Amino acid sequence: MIMDQGDQLDKIEQLKKRLYGREQISNTANRSTLSFKKNQSSNSTWVKEDEVPTTISSKMSWLSWLVVGSALFFVATLGVAGYILISGSNVISNRNIDFSIKAPVTVKAGDEIPVQISIANRNKLPLEQVKLIVSYPDDTRKPGDASILLTKTEEVIGVINSGQIFNQTSQAVLFGREDDVKRIKALIEYRIPGSNAVYSKEADVDLTINSPPIDVNLSMVPEVIAGQDVTLEVKVSSNADLLLKNVALNIDYPSGFKFTNSTLDPSGSDNFWFFGDMKAGEEKVFKINGSLSGQSEEVKTFEASIGSVEDLNADKLDSIFANLFKTVTIKQPFVAVNVLVNGKSSDETVVKSGDFVKVDVEWINNLNIPVTDNQIEVFLDGEILDEKQVQVENGFYYSQNNRIVWNKNTLSSLKSIDPKSRGKTSFYFKIYSLSDSSLVGLKNPSMNIKTRIISTRVSEGFNTENIVSSVDRILKMQTAIGLSTKVSYKDGPNPPVLGSDTNYSITLTLINSSNNLKDSKIFIKLPIYIKWLGVFEPKSEFLSYNQNTSEVVWNIGDILPGTGQSNAPKEITFDIAFSPSLNQIGDTVTLLERVFFKGFDTFTETMLEINKNNVNNNTSL
Repeated sequence: MIMDQGDQLDKIEQLKKRLYGREQISNTANRSTLSFKKNQSSNSTWVKEDEVPTTISSKMSWLSWLVVGSALFFVATLGVAGYILISGSNVISNRNIDFSIKAPVTVKAGDEIPVQISIANRNKLPLEQVKLIVSYPDDTRKPGDASILLTKTEEVIGVINSGQIFNQTSQAVLFGREDDVKRIKALIEYRIPGSNAVYSKEADVDLTINSPPIDVNLSMVPEVIAGQDVTLEVKVSSNADLLLKNVALNIDYPSGFKFTNSTLDPSGSDNFWFFGDMKAGEEKVFKINGSLSGQSEEVKTFEASIGSVEDLNADKLDSIFANLFKTVTIKQPFVAVNVLVNGKSSDETVVKSGDFVKVDVEWINNLNIPVTDNQIEVFLDGEILDEKQVQVENGFYYSQNNRIVWNKNTLSSLKSIDPKSRGKTSFYFKIYSLSDSSLVGLKNPSMNIKTRIISTRVSEGFNTENIVSSVDRILKMQTAIGLSTKVSYKDGPNPPVLGSDTNYSITLTLINSSNNLKDSKIFIKLPIYIKWLGVFEPKSEFLSYNQNTSEVVWNIGDILPGTGQSNAPKEITFDIAFSPSLNQIGDTVTLLERVFFKGFDTFTETMLEINKNNVNNNTSL
């Protein structure tokens, strides 16, 4: 139904009146009823299902193929990657590189040690631009020159092909204190074919220092009287197989120690010694003299540090090889007595067969009051004492019990000893020779010297009191060594003539009296004109000849006490040849320039030496 224009205007006017008029709008106004009417023409605005536009159909088909293709490519990629991962045919992995560094578990500081490095490539591709970097711990030195630090080495290896193994052995010299753990680190850097990325792998090894390159030993009595003179014996010995450079020693003294002097002058301050370069086996021995004060029973500690220096003008160690602590206890008896044997205030003194021994007895009153009626007694005990040869200054020797006595009747200064006063007396005696028949078969000969001082103290308001102070000393006798050299004509012209060899047999005989010897050796130097024939008896002995030095060495080892006395001597015979020069005809010719023996006495802990020179063809020693 079509509405004309007039009707539309009337309806508009009516609407305005209802909206803007003053009349009240009725709530009962007629309302239009809504209803659904099917639009019969709606089909004209929609396209039928079989008439979808061609452009949209093409776009959806392309996207579908793209999704399907991407999925197929992803699956194929996963398959290829899985195959490569499983077969390892085109991948370089650190797990397929065997990289190790090996060295001895324990080492002696100062010795050259081998460092072995191995790289094995188990990948299917080569390693390219391989570089090996080895880092060493502090105080590592260059082999052959211990003055040069060795901190790091770098080596370009290049290419390590698939299946190839690279091995390398280098040397290093480690320094450190005993039980120090040192770590050597190794690193390889490499690239893979077609890549500029740098990959790496590490390895390391730990080594433990089981002994220092150089030993330091301090010897002194374990107990001293406050204010008494003390002697500190120092021994430094090199254990290293190479030359140690710029070796120095520093000793930290305890409080209360006053330095007096030393047999080897210090370098700068009184507790620093510069030794310079030390060869393998070289030793430095010297004494430090001083005094030590402190409270009774107070323990004092000396600390020795041995090492090397870089600045020769500085009293400071740059590297420390070893430390040693030596403690001593302060004793402060009321009246102290001290005994010096041959000038040494040591618990033990080594003497030789047949020696004369001088003993000094010293005393000091540590009280603030005098002590009176002092008596000193010495008891001598030991089989090596020759009782017939005991001499006493201002005292008396009782041979029936080997007792020496000093008192106010023999030595007036013992009647009264003032506070802080000192005194001294002496006696002498001889010890038997080990060649004496009474000592044959005696092992580890020694004797004791027991000394005591008995004093009377009188304090106002107190009873009279006897006070006693004592000290013991031990004498150890070195074993007696006998070395004889015998020359015997064997064959050839006698006397020797030009153009012909005259052969001689040399027999060396050793005897040992009382103590066990170890590390015994005899060194025989042959003149340049003597020929070594290589013949010796018995074959069980260890005899060697060095043609570069013309030296024969008899490595004996242990020699038991009583060798040559209660049992057979040690003996060896070897042959030499002599063809004279024109200027030697008719003269006495030296066949052995030198025969030198050395061995270590295990009882006295001393090295024994015997030296014989110029053994000739008319000599039987």
